[in-house]
Amino acid sequence: MDAKDLPSKDRSLEINDRRPDQQLKLWYRKPASSWTEALPVGNGRLGGMVYGGTQREIVQLNEDTLWSGAYRKLNNPEAYGHLGQARELVASQRYMEAQRVVEEHLLGEWGESYMPLGHLYLDMAHGAAIASYRRELDLDAACIRVSYEVAEENVRYERQTFVSAPDQAIIIRLTASKPGHISFTAVLDSPLPYASEPALEPACIRMTGRCPDHVEPNYVESDDPIQYGEGKGIQFGAVVQIAAEGGVVTTAGEGINVLGADAVTIVITASSDGISRRSGIPAAEEPGVRSAKAAAAALEVPYDQLLERHMTDHQTLFRRVSLELDNAVCVDADARDAKSCNDDDIHVDDLPTDERLQRSASGQEDQGMASLLFQYGRYLLIASSRPGTEPAHLQGLWNEDVRPPWSSNYTININTQMNYWAAEVCNLSECHEPLFDLLEDISREGTETAQVHYGCRGWTAHHNIDFWRTTVPAKGKACWSFWPMGGAWLSLHLWEHYAFTQDRTFLAEKAYPILKGAALFCLDWLIERGDGYLVTSPSTSPENTFLSPEGGESAVSAGSTMDLTLIRQLFLHVMEAARILDIDTQFQTTLSAAYERLLPFQKGRHGQLQEWSADFEEVEPGHRHFSHLLGLYPGNLVDPRTDAELTQMFRTALERRRDHSGGQFGWLGAWAIHFWARLGDSEQAVHHVNALQQKMFSNLFNGFGVFQIDGNFGITSGIAEMLLQSHLGEVRVLPALPASWASGSVSGLRARGGFTVDAKWSDGQLGHVRLYADHAGLCRVRLPHSHGRVASITQDKDDSPMSYRMSEPSVYEVTAAANTSFTFHFQG
Repeated sequence: MDAKDLPSKDRSLEINDRRPDQQLKLWYRKPASSWTEALPVGNGRLGGMVYGGTQREIVQLNEDTLWSGAYRKLNNPEAYGHLGQARELVASQRYMEAQRVVEEHLLGEWGESYMPLGHLYLDMAHGAAIASYRRELDLDAACIRVSYEVAEENVRYERQTFVSAPDQAIIIRLTASKPGHISFTAVLDSPLPYASEPALEPACIRMTGRCPDHVEPNYVESDDPIQYGEGKGIQFGAVVQIAAEGGVVTTAGEGINVLGADAVTIVITASSDGISRRSGIPAAEEPGVRSAKAAAAALEVPYDQLLERHMTDHQTLFRRVSLELDNAVCVDADARDAKSCNDDDIHVDDLPTDERLQRSASGQEDQGMASLLFQYGRYLLIASSRPGTEPAHLQGLWNEDVRPPWSSNYTININTQMNYWAAEVCNLSECHEPLFDLLEDISREGTETAQVHYGCRGWTAHHNIDFWRTTVPAKGKACWSFWPMGGAWLSLHLWEHYAFTQDRTFLAEKAYPILKGAALFCLDWLIERGDGYLVTSPSTSPENTFLSPEGGESAVSAGSTMDLTLIRQLFLHVMEAARILDIDTQFQTTLSAAYERLLPFQKGRHGQLQEWSADFEEVEPGHRHFSHLLGLYPGNLVDPRTDAELTQMFRTALERRRDHSGGQFGWLGAWAIHFWARLGDSEQAVHHVNALQQKMFSNLFNGFGVFQIDGNFGITSGIAEMLLQSHLGEVRVLPALPASWASGSVSGLRARGGFTVDAKWSDGQLGHVRLYADHAGLCRVRLPHSHGRVASITQDKDDSPMSYRMSEPSVYEVTAAANTSFTFHFQG
């Protein structure tokens, strides 16, 4: 069966025919020497960072329910009593005093931190003279392979590591080119309090331990940052089980010793009682028992079948999308300088990833890095977020620290949202599900927070959420801790899932109740200003501050642009959802009336979109957040084609950030890609794609000082936004294609309305566009003005011509049947 005949979501699309072995691999000539050089594997629940050592292999381990703390009721009954005072101070423009009231009376407690599980060490008993070393992460297979030769033995050793979702285990396979040459000692430990014990029959190491009762955030100074209480803390159990083919297996201290085996399979499993502690429902089995059963079950499956099941599961998701950008760049074998390609030259795709990254960071051409980073982000989402797991947090699934950066939690004033921007458009809708499960939980928890803190209906959440679904504001400064709009923003992901899938059952049963609850909170949170407009108060623009008329710095005012943008976007989606479901007519009317009274976007003294309702001077004009630009992306409140004045306000605000060195690297640079793509400025967009490579770790983790995975996910969604947009009721193909991507192809991207899109172009001209329609209805397609005229549109099932209407130049309207595909053919 041809790929075009398969259902759009499950098509197994061909990967780049030229050098597929290199294009979807990260590879290196030496082992990792640090955590940010190690390579990640995961199945959404279990994760590993593989170092690839020759004398000692290290696999740092994670399990997604290992967190500090316990479920606590943290709502602050004192808060509501001081809300009126804060509002009065804001109305009197005494912003600094209002901020003091907020920080003294309206905040809560620190949240909790994501914990590491431990390390598996394999101390190899072979010679030290290593040659022909190679370490690689195969994105298509979701496998890490390490291979090298030991010269004095004339033996080549290989290890392969993957994390199976079907079998819920980390699998390591060790082989050698000669029988009887695999010898090592395996040891398992943890940075948390633990006990481990090796055993035979079966050969395994069993480890039990517990998480801290509380961990202070890594940015908080404390004499007692890691706290343990008797009988408190999540309990965990891990098992490393070893199956050797040949040789002798014995215990060795706290480890297992393997001597003279032909091949070895190692299975690592882990679990905790975190879910039962969070839900209050006792677990049926102890974590160690569950882990032992899972390890034994996995080893009942032959290794080849374990690998096949894993790859089939992974590739069902990963192979839905392919991206090829022509990368006809070769390098001089000695100087590594770019040059035109001859048959025997080294292609830039064939260089080790760290060398390619160095070249890209120095400004040398390598378009293949963009496509590799695009697919790496998809790989990381598959590895860190699967149905039934916890959502991807600030570091995805991976963390080695007991006090991780920013607690490695869910920061929902941008970072968690960015983690999932790629989920729908990059055809990984299932990976979005853990976020929806979290939303269900926090909408229940946040109902009490809305009532206790603010006297509001509905539900709310603030800038930090942890495993325990905390929805109260954290301790700290108002500029980041006091922001009750997190629920409103997160809930928009539910609408996006419906927009891409058109799943009415999902909309009715899961999305709408949560969206409505978020809208109810916003209705009650809004207050009337003296001129009749509705605003929020107290209000902040996440993490930013302004120069107050009082002569100092403040974050608290009324009606930040981000607050009102989120409310606009939320009200629009809730009204549309209610209309689609034919429910809540009166509620639609109420929302519509409030929507019309929201304070409009405000133009500042520099011609920019104001970040606050007043035209305050910013303390930091190049601030890292772009909160006030949310209406451009991920929102859809601006159309550059029809809203010239508003578009210019957004552009000026974006340019001011850029001109003050804001938004260059990390997740902020990734967000900037989306803005420029929405503005149709392809060269600015690709500038950020290239600039981001200057601040990456060698394993391609986003590294703006420390690792945050949102930057990786943001690069992926940003590149997708350059190639396909569908937020304004039409499918826009190649809306921001830069000159350096003159030739290429993309397959499998998803568009709102239930469409899957393939496109191929050469020398800047479209040669092929195909759309797959999941549902019957009208499809409006906008092609770039510079591309050739469409000669015909045909149905793929029989190549018969389809009727279409050109509603304006380069815009084609086609009525498609459900589960069909059609192709645009171009003249010339």
